[in-house]
Amino acid sequence: MNIDESSSPRVWIEKTQQEGRRYKQEGELALGKALISPSEDNGGYRRYETLREADIGDIVLHLVQEQYQIVAISVIDSELQEDFEGPPDNRWSEEQAGGGYRRDLRSKEGIEPHIHIYDDILRNEEYTEDLQRICETTDQKIFYTKNLQLNQGHYFTECPPELVEIFAAESSNLRTLLEKHGYTVIGGTEPYSSISEATDAIREQLTDESSDNWIGSALATDVIKEWTTVLRRNSTVENDIDPSDVHVYEQLFDLYNRHIEQLQTQAGRLGVQQITDSSLTPAQVLFVVLIRDLQLQADLTPNFNHVKMDQLLDERFRRPPLEEPTTLPRGRDTIARQLSRVNQLIFHGPPGTGKTYTAREFARWWIARQSEAPTEAQLEVVTFHPSFTYEDFIEGLTARQHNGGVEYAVEAGVFKRLCDRARHTYESHREGESEGSPPPYVLIIDEINRGNLAQIFGEIITLLEPDKRQYATSETATTLPHSNERFTVPPNLYVIGTMNTADRSIALVDAALRRRFRFIHFPPEMTPLEERYGFDGEVELEALATEGDAADSLLALSILAWKQLNARIRDASQLGRGKQLGHSYLLGIDQDDEATEQVAQLVDAWQFEILPLLEEYYFGQFVQIEQQLFDGDAGELLDTDRQEIRAFTAGELATVLAELVGINVVWETPTPSDDSFSNSLGYLAENDVLKIGDELHFDINSMHENPEPQFEPDSDYWVCTVADLGAQKGVRWAYDGELHSLTDLARRIDHDHRDTKRTSYAGHDYWYIPGYDEYSLLELARAIRDGEPIPEQLQSAEL
Repeated sequence: MNIDESSSPRVWIEKTQQEGRRYKQEGELALGKALISPSEDNGGYRRYETLREADIGDIVLHLVQEQYQIVAISVIDSELQEDFEGPPDNRWSEEQAGGGYRRDLRSKEGIEPHIHIYDDILRNEEYTEDLQRICETTDQKIFYTKNLQLNQGHYFTECPPELVEIFAAESSNLRTLLEKHGYTVIGGTEPYSSISEATDAIREQLTDESSDNWIGSALATDVIKEWTTVLRRNSTVENDIDPSDVHVYEQLFDLYNRHIEQLQTQAGRLGVQQITDSSLTPAQVLFVVLIRDLQLQADLTPNFNHVKMDQLLDERFRRPPLEEPTTLPRGRDTIARQLSRVNQLIFHGPPGTGKTYTAREFARWWIARQSEAPTEAQLEVVTFHPSFTYEDFIEGLTARQHNGGVEYAVEAGVFKRLCDRARHTYESHREGESEGSPPPYVLIIDEINRGNLAQIFGEIITLLEPDKRQYATSETATTLPHSNERFTVPPNLYVIGTMNTADRSIALVDAALRRRFRFIHFPPEMTPLEERYGFDGEVELEALATEGDAADSLLALSILAWKQLNARIRDASQLGRGKQLGHSYLLGIDQDDEATEQVAQLVDAWQFEILPLLEEYYFGQFVQIEQQLFDGDAGELLDTDRQEIRAFTAGELATVLAELVGINVVWETPTPSDDSFSNSLGYLAENDVLKIGDELHFDINSMHENPEPQFEPDSDYWVCTVADLGAQKGVRWAYDGELHSLTDLARRIDHDHRDTKRTSYAGHDYWYIPGYDEYSLLELARAIRDGEPIPEQLQSAEL
């Protein structure tokens, strides 16, 4: 039979003074006859609300503060009166009088001998550790501080069960009086030395019919078995929990939180103690023991302990939500269509063409579109390499220390873990008769061709086919070699592999694998560069190379040279299209940076990415690189005698690239300017002038002479909002809802109103904060830096 909580009184402490308070010595408000307090203290704070929480039948211990003694016990006999006018000595303020609290008491009896609160309790070394632990772990207000001193101002406080046990240990008279009023004192005050000792002690108490394991009636043995298996194969210490097992931790967490009050009450009735060197409360210890008891009843070895409970309470099993990409992935519709049909794709192409980046961005976008609450658990990324094995991918044996020896356990690989995760979600979705498709799970295998594919996939390769997956018409299962587990691939599991064709041709990919994947080619493309930097075709690039500033000129030369080199690589017999240079090597230039910084970024791209890749293609034969790709004229970049890449300057790079593309360019190295800011948005944000979400407006007057605006002045066309202070594309244009850089937008808007397109822009010259159109962002940043007068509305910022 379960405990009737309504019949179990709680214990409270009234800490009061009698000296100088005649009403506390005799009459209807005397000690043990009534509890009274104002509803608010002199400062207006509601410090006496615990009087609301007590119930009729609860027990009150009376601590007389000037004597430092607990002298009597009584029982609450009335509901809360909320209009009490105060004691007769008018000690309450006018604000307090008339709205006070009162609870009547009955059955007052003296405690003999009195319990001296300091000599018997707070200064008793036998209880020091227990008292400090109670103070540190309780969520309630108690009558003493962590320094074991009386807590000033705490008139009426609850007495936790552990504290009642200490009082009862000091006074057999109090124990008798407590039991007389329905409070059963059980157990000692010593902490358990281990969870095993706690289990034995509490299970012995549970043999009493009135203290049965009330959780057990709600749980089936197969649930306990699943919990035990999950607890064994996961580590909350290292936060290494397989997402397919998260539901078990959620069940345990929710079960504890639903029954926390009942656990606290029963822990007090049973006299449950804490465990040495553990921060768990007695209620939490009881929960651990109840779960271990269920494991024992199911003939299982208990493996839920105080350490796992502590980590459960920290919610270490939670997985963060999946973040959607800030921009829509290129080719998303084609990729989604192919992946939905065959479940497996391979992105192939030369290095630097955005295969891995697109795979990650597409997966996040696609998962988010098809999931109500997408999480990181739906996406895994793994990189194949020559030493990657079947054991890493499917399952293998791992050695572990156990009881002084070594035991071998089966450990699932990344593919099996994701399959289990996807299967659990699929079956839950199916059983729940939810609408729509079950949430997808995506495994991205980077550099898939670098592993031994036949060895890594093994017998699983056949199970990848859509018609052989779980619940399909020709469902096919295999028995895994180590666990002997029947294994299928769930329908909502998708695989995207990436491979560099510079490493290995598609023709060399394992034929069995090739039949089960569709291949999407990722060639070098000019379009991403055009979209990123806002130019239109080679004619504009050539104009930019000859007429733009130093940074724009070197960028244009780099793109033209990149295109020329790829044409020569395609024609080279020992290279071919699979070893072209990807466009992503030139995508990372931030045009909002100072010109010198942009130039440095371009030099780095050539010196540390592009030229080393060419060196790899030619196996270090620098003479061939120079002759076949640079017409024998790359001496400023390559040292053919030493067979190494030189530490060249931006001017030397510009000279070689101009020769390569056949353009006559007079290129001058830019010098840093004291008046330039590489990131005006960031500077203004650092000085509390700008924040995420603020609007910026375009200064129409900053365009070329006599512009004829195509939109009304209040149109969204002229507005953007700050979206990311650290990204290249840091603002969102209200007109199209997409992310741009300030420079991109300035160029776009100006080009919309020009017949002849300019090539060089500085975005922070074109935008201003609404209401301060006399300042561009750049001018405002300079004014703040130089301490110049600024608009009054901004002067309150801590600059």
